[in-house]
Amino acid sequence: TKHLQTLKVHQRIQKQLGMLKEFKFEQGTYSIELSGKMSTAKLELQENRVIIVAEGTYEAETIFFEVLRKCEPFFLAIDLEHERYGWLKPLKERKFV
Repeated sequence: TKHLQTLKVHQRIQKQLGMLKEFKFEQGTYSIELSGKMSTAKLELQENRVIIVAEGTYEAETIFFEVLRKCEPFFLAIDLEHERYGWLKPLKERKFV
C-alpha cells in the first residue's frame, strides 16, 4: 500500500467542501448532514486509513467519496457491514482487438 498523505486530503476536503452549509469540522471529524435527503456521513482521517460512517441514503457519503477519488487514485472502499468493496477510481479496462 501507499502511504496516506493526510495533509493533502485535509486540504482537498477543506477546499472542495468548506463552502457547503451542510459541512462541518469538529474535533478532528468532518461531517455532512443532508437533512432534506435523510443522509449523513462522518469522515475521520487516521494515519493509514480513512473511516467514513454513514446513515440514510448514499448522497452524503458520495460527496466524501468524490473528494477522495480526486485526491488519489488508490482508495479502496470497504463496507464491512454489507460485505461490499470497490475502488473509488477503478482502472479503465483496455480492449485489444
